[in-house]
Amino acid sequence: MEKHVFDMKLRELVAEMGSFAKKQGKCSEILARNTHRSKNLAGSKESVQDSLHNLTIGVKYLLFDLEATKRENEYLKKIIENSES
Repeated sequence: MEKHVFDMKLRELVAEMGSFAKKQGKCSEILARNTHRSKNLAGSKESVQDSLHNLTIGVKYLLFDLEATKRENEYLKKIIENSES
């Protein structure tokens, strides 16, 4: 192989390696962004699950309180009816 052909091929190879490094850098950057987004989404999901759990507990308490209030009202109505008789 002649020297000028070898030099030309070597320059082409170096240029191709440089473009590969740029592409690799872009891929790494995209991967880093996606990883960051994934972590943020996982945190958001956990926060939503905690909020939903707290809401469920709150609703259960309200239902319990409503039933207790109904029982108390019935009891008080009976007391009033008995006192009127």
